[in-house]
Amino acid sequence: MDGTYYSEEIAQKALEKNIEMIPTGLTGKKPSEDKMDYSEYKVDEARNVIIGCSGGEEPYASYNSKGNYKAYFEVEKCKRCPLKDRCRVKITEGDYCVQNCGLGLR
Repeated sequence: MDGTYYSEEIAQKALEKNIEMIPTGLTGKKPSEDKMDYSEYKVDEARNVIIGCSGGEEPYASYNSKGNYKAYFEVEKCKRCPLKDRCRVKITEGDYCVQNCGLGLR
């Protein structure tokens, strides 16, 4: 069982049916405290895509597929941003991209 879905309650219910639960090591991780929260990105509620960051920049492309947010920002703008050390962007194929599986964004 994926450790993300494991809980004592589920394990107890399984034991009542003579099923032993063996969770994997995949339990997720705590969000980095030195990085800004995903909720700091601006989201267009109607289109359900990221439309801006805390630094005031707009992505040149933004997508949402099955609750997974992805937005691309211009590298030069990100490099000059005073919030870059706290930002969650990652360099991908020459772009800066922020991705999120949907947690913390609405």
